[in-house]
Amino acid sequence: PSAETFAAAHALVGPALSRLAALLVAGGLLLLLAGMPKPTPLLGWFSGLLVVGCLAVVGQLLLRARRGVRRALVRLPRHRPGIAIVLALFGLSALVLLGWTVALFLGATTMQPLVVAWLCALLGGAVVVLGGGR
Repeated sequence: PSAETFAAAHALVGPALSRLAALLVAGGLLLLLAGMPKPTPLLGWFSGLLVVGCLAVVGQLLLRARRGVRRALVRLPRHRPGIAIVLALFGLSALVLLGWTVALFLGATTMQPLVVAWLCALLGGAVVVLGGGR
C-alpha cells in the first residue's frame, strides 16, 4: 500500500483505539465494582455485552474503510509498533474477558481473570493516550 493509504488507515485506527480503550477500561472497572465481593452469573451477561461492544467497534472500523485501506489496516501494525502493542493488549483483554464470561456462566466465582483483563486494557489505554496522534 502507498503512503496515502497508510495515512488513511492510521487516521481511522486512532479514534477506534480510543473508543476501545474507553470501552474496555470503563467497562472493566464497572464490572470489577459490580462483581465485588462475589460475582454472579448475571454479571456474565454484562461482560458479554462488553465483548460484543468491542467487536462492534472493530466491525465499524472495517466497514468504514475502503478496500485499499483495509489492506493497509492489516499491515499497519508491522509499520507502527505502538499500534501493534495496543492491539495485542486489547486483544488479550477481550480474550480474557470472554473466558471470564464463559467461566461465570459455568458457575465460577473468581475475579482474577477480570483483574488481568482490566490491567491489560489499562496498559493499552495508557499507550493510546500517551501515544497521542502518532
